[in-house]
Amino acid sequence: MANGGARRIAFTQSANSFTPSEEIPIGSIIIFKHKSTGAVAHIAIYAGAYNGKHFVTHVGNARGPEISTVEGMSKGDYPETVTQVIVPAVSEPVGTVSVFKTDENGVPLANAEFIVKSADDPNRMYRIGTTDRDGKAKLSMGLTYGRYIVSEVKFPDGYTYSGQTEYPINICDETQFITVRAVNKLKSSRLKVIKADSETGQTVKGVTGFKIRNAKTGEESEIYYTDESGTLTLPNEITYGSYELIEVAPPNGYVLNTTPVVFSIDGDKPEVVIKLSDNPKKGRISVLKTGEMFSSVKEENGIYTPVYSERGLKGAEFEVTAAEDIYTADGTLRISKGALADTLVTDESGEAESKELYPGKYLLREISAPDGFMLDTEVKELTVTAGIKKIEVKNERKKQEFKLKKELETDRKFGIGLNGEILNIRFGLFSKTELTALDGSIIPADGLIEVATPDEDGFICFAADMPYNAECYIKELETDEHYILSNEQYLSGDTVKNKIIRGSIEGLKTDPNGRVLKGAVIGLFYPFETEFSSDTAIETFETDEAGRFSFENVPYGDWIIRELKAPDGYILSDENYTVTVKENGETVKLNIKNSKIPEPPSAPESPKTGDTVNLLIPLITLFTAFGAIIYLSKKLKKRGYINE
Repeated sequence: MANGGARRIAFTQSANSFTPSEEIPIGSIIIFKHKSTGAVAHIAIYAGAYNGKHFVTHVGNARGPEISTVEGMSKGDYPETVTQVIVPAVSEPVGTVSVFKTDENGVPLANAEFIVKSADDPNRMYRIGTTDRDGKAKLSMGLTYGRYIVSEVKFPDGYTYSGQTEYPINICDETQFITVRAVNKLKSSRLKVIKADSETGQTVKGVTGFKIRNAKTGEESEIYYTDESGTLTLPNEITYGSYELIEVAPPNGYVLNTTPVVFSIDGDKPEVVIKLSDNPKKGRISVLKTGEMFSSVKEENGIYTPVYSERGLKGAEFEVTAAEDIYTADGTLRISKGALADTLVTDESGEAESKELYPGKYLLREISAPDGFMLDTEVKELTVTAGIKKIEVKNERKKQEFKLKKELETDRKFGIGLNGEILNIRFGLFSKTELTALDGSIIPADGLIEVATPDEDGFICFAADMPYNAECYIKELETDEHYILSNEQYLSGDTVKNKIIRGSIEGLKTDPNGRVLKGAVIGLFYPFETEFSSDTAIETFETDEAGRFSFENVPYGDWIIRELKAPDGYILSDENYTVTVKENGETVKLNIKNSKIPEPPSAPESPKTGDTVNLLIPLITLFTAFGAIIYLSKKLKKRGYINE
């Protein structure tokens, strides 16, 4: 280009501004060079100033002519700087006009309609036409010299003017081809996002993160965040088109909404309000109820023992109540303190799960225990968050106590029941009915469960751990030899009394010829007695007219019968008779014989005169015998065999 008549305009430039020393005429030449290399980057045509920015038209790349700001060309990946601003000297041609229609990004726009009219005579108006898909339209005729105004009279769908709708031009040379670059911007609206609770519709306080995706291009925006009030008006308007609002970070206490909210911007409203709803987070309480179940049977040496193992328990019932007033972030009171939130009943596996609960503190209380188990009275506080809160609750089995009181008849006279006899007793605990464990093993009816011995006070407490519903009875297996064994079946808590085995001893006192003897005193003695007298005898009995004696209610065992006083004229027997009582009601019979005391010989007849010698011999014999009798009598008296 010839430089004749051209002039330069001074300017200042920084990283973000371009300030000429005077107004730059449209059509002036602006030369840009690369900052890094100093090579010429663009020779641009000054297109005018708008809103403090200076625009140029240039050929950028394969897209063709572009319009840019001077400031914008100084940034980006390949920054440029202005080196010269030249105002050329031009002639005033007669020519034609064309239009190049783009959006703000330089993308050509079709279907925009333009006219051109004389600036001096508005009645001189010509239709340029409608831009094609390349954004171009050309006046089909030439224009005479003069000033003209190019006007956009119809915008492409979704677009509106960008700063201006009229473009003044000046036709000065018939060979000059004027291209008016008309920029449209997409219609736009402000976008306000409100975070709402999906159940109540109330605004949720707290920060929510979201981004916007262009439904046509798939391009996504940066992430925006609502403020603490739960709302946000975007700093920049959203241009015409279809979009999706995508949540990336939910507010505290809410579940991320993964379903995009579809909306459109048509520019008809200055502000579009979108409610982005979230479901409040909820959790569940999962209860596992366990306890010992009768699972098997162990048998050893004829004794059956139930075996228990931990299993899930069916039929436990729980109440879930709020431990506090529970609110969600939208300020809604969801459940009041103390209110019933849910009721749970465990299934076959011992499990139960609540319905969805709002996050907060709850109380879990067992209100009904499974059959055979103790109610767990502990109230458990649980904090519910998102997901499942698991808790295991163990129930103690109801257990039976089997006990008995044993009382023994005592007989102080005979010394029975006072020598630890109670420790010789054995009782058995038996199952009254057949019991079947979970594995199919059984305790048979009348099966022996345990053998136990009373303590010194007669109390028995079986240690057997039987199922709570098992019917059992207690039976005496062994007793002390002095007592009658009971064959009865007893229930827990009964008192069992044992009677002493007792019999009777009946005797007959006779002489060797079988003649019954009255008046003999017979004594009953302990088997260990060595001194036999009325003082040491347990009982004494004097024989009656029939020579009979008896001892009644004599306890089980060995006893000694001995004569303490002989009938008159009879020698006292020094023999110990051992008798044994074995069976209750038994009668032991005994015969004790006494020998008569020998009688002294009769006195001899008086001797006749003349028979002195014959009489002396019998007399001497008589005195000798009498002396012997006296000696024997004294000896027997001394031994106690003859009473005075």
